Parts: sequence; structure tokens; C-alpha cells
Amino acid sequence: MTIQQIINNNVNIAMAAEWHVNNFYNLDIVKANGEFKVSVTKYNHKKKTNLFNINTYYSQYSHKPFIKGKKKQLEILMMYIWLHNIVGDDEQYWDEYISQFKEYDL
Repeated sequence: MTIQQIINNNVNIAMAAEWHVNNFYNLDIVKANGEFKVSVTKYNHKKKTNLFNINTYYSQYSHKPFIKGKKKQLEILMMYIWLHNIVGDDEQYWDEYISQFKEYDL
């Protein structure tokens, strides 16, 4: 599939990936004793298998020509979005993460 075909079919892979990854960030606001309390459930983005439940996500969309055979690239996009748009990369984890993929190392 070419870029033009992706554009013609209104496919926004980054937006779909961000929507999916956003589900792993839980911010709960609870009112207790007249006060609001904020609680954040932390997702372990450093785990080594099935990051962001990629296996299920990929199996649902792998038949699409713009996704087929690109599971690792999709995971990398999700990690980039997670670290740069959602939780922040305070620990500089992006460099460590991307270095394990020599073909993507900058």
C-alpha cells in the first residue's frame, strides 16, 4: 500500500495507536470527605512481552495492508506515543528502548 492509498482511505495510524495506548493510562479522580483526590495507575511500559497488548491489537488489524507485517513498527510507534505524548520520558527510556532495534537506532 502506498502513502497515497493510506491518505485516500483516511487512515491515521498514529491517531489509532494513540487512542489504543491511552487506554493504558488510568487517571482516577475521586471525591472523598469533600476533597478531590487524584490517583494514577501506572502501566509497566518496560515489560518485555506483549507491550500495550500488541498481540491482540495486531491480530485485529493485521489483515489491513498498511499494518500487515509491521507489528514491531506498530509497537515502536506506541512506545514513542506513550513516552512523548502521555507519560513523559523523564527517565530517558526511549534511547534504551530503541537501541534494542539496530535497524531503527538513531
